[in-house]
Amino acid sequence: MCTKKKCKTHSGWMGILSKNVKHTMKELAADAKEKLDTETRVRANAAGRYRRKMKEDNRVVVLYHSSDEEMSEDEDEEMGGQ
Repeated sequence: MCTKKKCKTHSGWMGILSKNVKHTMKELAADAKEKLDTETRVRANAAGRYRRKMKEDNRVVVLYHSSDEEMSEDEDEEMGGQ
């Protein structure tokens, strides 16, 4: 591009550049909105899973201990004194 003297071929480069920048800004804004919407959906779904998990009364019951672990007296009694 001619910076010192404006030649006939490069006379509209400033307008083209500004249009290109505006277009790029619109694309980036659309991408950012899409990512924000995705993040909002992920957070809402995670909150729903967390609330469901807290509402359920699920517990884990250990039926078998490996021989490597020591059982406490309480666990031994729960297992029937074995």
